[in-house]
Amino acid sequence: MKAGRIFTLAFLFLLLLTSLTTASSGSNKVTHEQIEKNLIVGVKSDNYGLRVSSAYFLGGIKSSNSVNHLLKLLHNGETEEERIIAALSLIKIQSSIGTFAVKRSAIFDDSERVRKICGRFYLTHIATTQNNSSFD
Repeated sequence: MKAGRIFTLAFLFLLLLTSLTTASSGSNKVTHEQIEKNLIVGVKSDNYGLRVSSAYFLGGIKSSNSVNHLLKLLHNGETEEERIIAALSLIKIQSSIGTFAVKRSAIFDDSERVRKICGRFYLTHIATTQNNSSFD
């Protein structure tokens, strides 16, 4: 009986040890490029919430590879929120094309709300860049 318990405990210990070593060696590192690609796929999704949150996070990581996708969302977004988040992300990324598109949306977007918010984003961006350049 005692030998059976020792054998069972030894077996469980070996099982635990092998599962821990395979779990730690099998962990994959997620790269910045993978995150960026997944967020770009999210921006192109049919799921509204996924589109908006992906667009927001692309601005957060300042993804210059996503500018074209965000421009498309800014111009063709079905809702005001999509266009506003796309504008915010384009301003955060600080690409000249994106900044110009936000400026144009502040003038020509169909929605008054989007025009006002894009205008605020653009003016804040201009004020921030002028303040930063005066310290150089």
